[in-house]
Amino acid sequence: MPKIAIIGAGHAGLALIRTLKDNEQIEIVGVCDIDGEAPGLAEAKQLGIPAYGSCDELLGEAADLDLIINVTADPEMCERLEELKSPKTELIHGSTAELVWELIAAQQRMMNEVRERMIEMKDLYQLGIKLSSSTDLKEVYGYVIRYATRLTGTPAGSIALLDEGAGEMYLAHAEGFSEHFYKFSRWKLRPGGLTSYILNQQEPVIIPDISKFDEGVNSALEREGVRSIIATPLTARRKIIGILYVDDFIERHFSDGEASILGLLSGYAALSIEKMKLLDDTRKMAVTDGLTGLRNQQEFLVQLDAETIRAERYGRKLSVIGLDIDYFKRYNDEHGHLAGNDLLKVLARAISENSRKADVCARIGGEEFAVIMPEAALPEAVKLAERLRRTVEGMHKRFHESMKSPITISVGVAIYPDHGAAPKELYKSADDALYKAKAAGRNRVVVYPDVSAAEFMENPAVS
Repeated sequence: MPKIAIIGAGHAGLALIRTLKDNEQIEIVGVCDIDGEAPGLAEAKQLGIPAYGSCDELLGEAADLDLIINVTADPEMCERLEELKSPKTELIHGSTAELVWELIAAQQRMMNEVRERMIEMKDLYQLGIKLSSSTDLKEVYGYVIRYATRLTGTPAGSIALLDEGAGEMYLAHAEGFSEHFYKFSRWKLRPGGLTSYILNQQEPVIIPDISKFDEGVNSALEREGVRSIIATPLTARRKIIGILYVDDFIERHFSDGEASILGLLSGYAALSIEKMKLLDDTRKMAVTDGLTGLRNQQEFLVQLDAETIRAERYGRKLSVIGLDIDYFKRYNDEHGHLAGNDLLKVLARAISENSRKADVCARIGGEEFAVIMPEAALPEAVKLAERLRRTVEGMHKRFHESMKSPITISVGVAIYPDHGAAPKELYKSADDALYKAKAAGRNRVVVYPDVSAAEFMENPAVS
């Protein structure tokens, strides 16, 4: 193993020490500088390399030297070294030493870049494993953003997906921003805007300072204080599905390497997101009524069972509403099956809009619908039932294109455990009350077993 001595421990010597210290093919046997405060001497001591204040002392103790590298640029030092070194020891100095230093530094930079690429490839491999094993779309978004920001050294990132039908982008997931940013969920594609510009590119887009970007940027980014961006289209099977952004809050000139690794990562991300979206759509189809978008009967029963167990365990209220369109067959006969479908969709929308977020709205079959109301007492359920009845009664004016003629509904309401301790028993009670409403003349709400809404609101004890 060649033994090397370094003469001069200033900035050049310090850089040389740092460049050579990890090279296992050589041994630095000593570093010398007449300035005891030279930074290279301190570095040498930390690394366990002998440090000297004179070349006489170094060469007197270091036997069998193969090479002396003089980076002092002092001609007298060169003469002194020639006198002191042994005949077999090579001495390089001046421009030759500088060239050697540059070559070694270049080699070290190359090795560092190779190591960095290996780390990046390892990260991409680990990301690929996580994406392939994940079954949750939000989890996939999180993995992609966290790896993207880590590989590019950025503090924030987001994924926006393209809604081609609406000509809009919507925020699927974001990390590293303030709470206000997450309220910004959808934006229109604007000709000449930043989003349109990114979607039209084949490679990642680097914007060192968005304030100087001619095309204009989204106001949400400006409010958030974002200054620099790398953004790359998410393309799966030649179709653009969205954009992956990584952001910094300072002006920053990203390297081509950072953009390149983000481009590779976006390929993994796009395929995984497309796969998960298809899987998510399949799951929704399994529990959703295809015509109205509400839960189907099977999922309604699953949710009712779960909510009944929860109500029993924690001693909470649970109400169920059943409703049915009055004279729906007559409506279908008069206006046709397609018009009947349009009516069902409009009614489903009205039910969803008037219910709480926690409620489970379902189409049980045909013209019959139901609503599960967790933690809702009977008065609250009766109020919703009445609100739905009145809404449907006046809906023809609002939806005259989808509703060929006015309609009404009959509604039944039941509560756990008073009207049924078991899920099917509870739903049957609501259904029985619904048919009491029909028998009493339709277009009304009945609380199980046979109490009108008006009577119940005057005296809730009657139920």
